[in-house]
Amino acid sequence: MAAITHSTKDVPPQKSFEYWHDLVCGAFVSLDCHSPNRDSFSGSISSQPISSLYLTTMVSDRMDLVRSPKRIAAAREDCFLVALEARTRSALEQDGREGILHAGDFALVDSTRPYTVLFQDNFEHHVLRIPRRELLQRVGPLDAVTGVTIAGASGAGKLASTLIQMLSVESSALTPCAQDQIAGTLIDLLAVALGSHLADRSVCESAVQTAWFVRIRNHIEANLGNPELSRSGIAAALGVSVRHVTAVFGANGMSITSYIWERRLHRCRIALADKSQRGRSISSIAFGWGFNDMSHFSRVFRDRYGVSPTEYRHGAVPAS
Repeated sequence: MAAITHSTKDVPPQKSFEYWHDLVCGAFVSLDCHSPNRDSFSGSISSQPISSLYLTTMVSDRMDLVRSPKRIAAAREDCFLVALEARTRSALEQDGREGILHAGDFALVDSTRPYTVLFQDNFEHHVLRIPRRELLQRVGPLDAVTGVTIAGASGAGKLASTLIQMLSVESSALTPCAQDQIAGTLIDLLAVALGSHLADRSVCESAVQTAWFVRIRNHIEANLGNPELSRSGIAAALGVSVRHVTAVFGANGMSITSYIWERRLHRCRIALADKSQRGRSISSIAFGWGFNDMSHFSRVFRDRYGVSPTEYRHGAVPAS
């Protein structure tokens, strides 16, 4: 789907800021917008879905955005936002932490808590909206990194930053299946960047637990296709007890078994939608991602997505 773009050029100058305020609130979450240029405000905003994600690109005059407790109380949004500055410099604050974003840098924001963002004139800002579960499944609790600058100059931060900026231009040329795959890759990159930052923080009990969660999660992702993947196997591979592995996931409100099946189903769903894999049978795809019983696979797939694997492969739309 092509990006939908709106601009203050579409309305009379005297109505430009009011129009802009409504656009911003509709694109992100419910916000208050302030600017010293209310009488002659200029800006444009483009938005597009990318699989389960939603990417918005904004260019405008100087302004501030505020997510207030009042706005939160009246809203239903429950997601994470990745805010990336592409051109100048912006400042973002949440949970008492302030991230100064230079070109390429980004920060994580939790929509359920207050935050502010301050923009300079002629900025270019990308905001990626991510379902909460998609990120928590990969990293665990993220309260310690909201409002923190993640550098886009090197490593996983650079890879994630570059992909977000490329998607703002190229996503409309991608098939739905390709968007599914790339969205998953992008969330994985963001998880690595955020997880690395968590692991680099001062060592304390919660930081150690988070680092272990990321390590276990990465082992699971790398071995999803192994039907023998289990808590005992994970523990043996990482040199810890089964009790420790179970406790780490339990502290993050997750069952390892449920997580493994959820990730396998996700990978199978992507493969079934991929036209380049039409030559593979459904059983080959299921067995390739660790299932060893087709009746079980068909049942849990329908329970999760609302349609059978065959129906999904032939274009049926799964339940959200």
